[in-house]
Amino acid sequence: MTEQKPVQNQNQPVQRSQMDKIFNVFLVLIIVAGFLYLVMQHPAMTWKIFLVLVGFGAVVMIHELGHFLMAKFCGIKVEMFSIGFPPILLGIRKTKKGFRFRLLPQSGTTETLEEGDSDTEYCIGAVPFGGFVKMLGQSDSGPVEKSDDPRSFLNKPIWQRIVVVAGGVAFNAIGAMILFMALFLHGLELMPAVVGNVVPGSPADVAGLKAGDRIVEIDGEKFIDFTTVILSAALSDKDRGVNITVDRAGSPEFETQLVAAKMVNDTTGIRAFGIGQPTTLTISPEIKDPQDVEYLYEQSGFRPGDTITAINGKPITKAVQFDQQVASALTSKIMLTVSRTYPAGSAPTTAEVEMPLLCGPLLPNFQNEFDLAHIYSMVPRLKVKDVLYETGKGGLQKGDIILKVADVENPTYKDLRDKTTAYKDKDLEMVVLRTNAQGQEAAEMLKLQPKARPGDNGRATLGIQVELDMEHAVVAQTIYSSTGPGALGIPSGAIITAVDGESVQSFYDVIKLIRKNGGQHISIDYRLGQDGGGTGLDVPEQDAMHISSTLHAANALQFMTLRETFKASNPGTAIVWGVKRTKQYIMQSVMTLIGLFTDTVPASSLSGPVGIASISYRMAGQGILDLLNFLGLVSSCLVVMNLLPLPIVDGGLIVLLIIEKIRGVPLAQKAQEIITWIGLILLLSVFLWVTYNDILRWVLPGR
Repeated sequence: MTEQKPVQNQNQPVQRSQMDKIFNVFLVLIIVAGFLYLVMQHPAMTWKIFLVLVGFGAVVMIHELGHFLMAKFCGIKVEMFSIGFPPILLGIRKTKKGFRFRLLPQSGTTETLEEGDSDTEYCIGAVPFGGFVKMLGQSDSGPVEKSDDPRSFLNKPIWQRIVVVAGGVAFNAIGAMILFMALFLHGLELMPAVVGNVVPGSPADVAGLKAGDRIVEIDGEKFIDFTTVILSAALSDKDRGVNITVDRAGSPEFETQLVAAKMVNDTTGIRAFGIGQPTTLTISPEIKDPQDVEYLYEQSGFRPGDTITAINGKPITKAVQFDQQVASALTSKIMLTVSRTYPAGSAPTTAEVEMPLLCGPLLPNFQNEFDLAHIYSMVPRLKVKDVLYETGKGGLQKGDIILKVADVENPTYKDLRDKTTAYKDKDLEMVVLRTNAQGQEAAEMLKLQPKARPGDNGRATLGIQVELDMEHAVVAQTIYSSTGPGALGIPSGAIITAVDGESVQSFYDVIKLIRKNGGQHISIDYRLGQDGGGTGLDVPEQDAMHISSTLHAANALQFMTLRETFKASNPGTAIVWGVKRTKQYIMQSVMTLIGLFTDTVPASSLSGPVGIASISYRMAGQGILDLLNFLGLVSSCLVVMNLLPLPIVDGGLIVLLIIEKIRGVPLAQKAQEIITWIGLILLLSVFLWVTYNDILRWVLPGR
């Protein structure tokens, strides 16, 4: 019996190939149709998405171009050069007969190459946040089989392989420099090195810096923006002074020295000078969410894009004028005049916004948390500004005036802090003056338990925020003041009834009358129970009150940062600035990584592809220059991220090559596979974590 062999269908591969081509064409048509639909229905959105994709494609192309060119320079065979990760949308190869195009080439398929055809296929992937160069004898996903081809990556000297691997980050740095150079030639808006505010008691305050000062030179460096100031402090040697030159309006330039220090209540651990960012008088027009817009209006009376033009009828043009006048107002409210263009695009109108003020400490005290706020030694009582969480039955309420805590009557802030610390997790008796629904005031006894909760740094608190009771002219204590005439002889709990013979109802009245009599000797009358008394005060020509006022709705306001155009006068200057800008962004990335490892920068603040894409989309809406500046930042950050000694990224490959050089032989294939899998799992975990953060920030914008 003759054995019959199965008959093979020779047409099956041809039919499958034809079906693949039909499927590919159909898929491309769907993609094109979807793109055209977006263009027709949402042209602005499509344009911004296009700019973002082109921008990131350029950043990736520069990185991979570095690998590619270095590989070609070292004589390594490059099999594929792809912008974007698979699936591959398009493949292009130069042949001796012209160019060969492959739409949606199938994985695992091979091309038949003839003599004279290029070794390299150039591809475009569907995922724009990445790219790769496939070289013979090299793979990011693990060891590859050895080849006798001298053009194999594995057959090249170690120094050449390191050059190829490092080529990507080198080109990212060079690309960022060139990009910034072009931006500076055109003109790039940056935050200038102008002092927005000075933290009291900080190195900047000790050195005499004031809001509005402009730093024009740091340790001989004259290319100064606000980023330079931050980095100069953070990167300076501990206890080493940083020399700065300051330009102050109306005065000649002067030199001083700042020794960076960690700021009070700053959990980052990064040393700083205590200089705040400069702002404008314009509320951010980028507040778009209807809920955020209404919250802004309910809390402050402002609309997005409002520009403050006057305070109490007095014109102002700079943020420093606004801050100074608010801080020194010491009144219950102020009237702001604003120029309004809301909704966006409407004709400008003028509006009046009345803002309530709060009075509080002028200086934070590094030893005792807060200097006691006082008015020529007179310390007002404390009032509950807000209740954050309950600490006992029938707890504190907003507006309660604190009359007694434990055995201390009319406590100051320091008294309150000392008692809550001493009574941690114990019953603490308090007496408060509370106003009922009928407007009647009555004393109430409360029993509370100070607790240490997350975010309180282990300290016991009552879960409240306090402010000064300025509405009643009741003196909690009088204290000695080195800036004033000394402690006035007014007993605790006394009610000020008159200043210089004029009756008063509140501390606002007291302040107004004291200021009215600058340089004069005045009388201050008070009453304690049924007894009356009085004292005298020599009022200095200048205010000596240890108190300042702030906007009640300060947390709701988002003023735009001050930006100025930095434009290089010639290409040489542009090159220098481009190099320095790239270096600044690289150092910022390094500081962020250090902060992550030292737990001073929360991992929740990191962004992944979703977050970066969201920021890029927003930047594209602001303008091409802002997008290019952001892409320069991304390219600079890639220099640091790709040099991390982690498997999969360039830094990890360089480490393996160095180990191979030291050992004389590469690590065993099994060891390389284990290292690769560890790297993949680690990077995938980080990717999932940052993507989770991005989505959470997207769903919960206020998080």
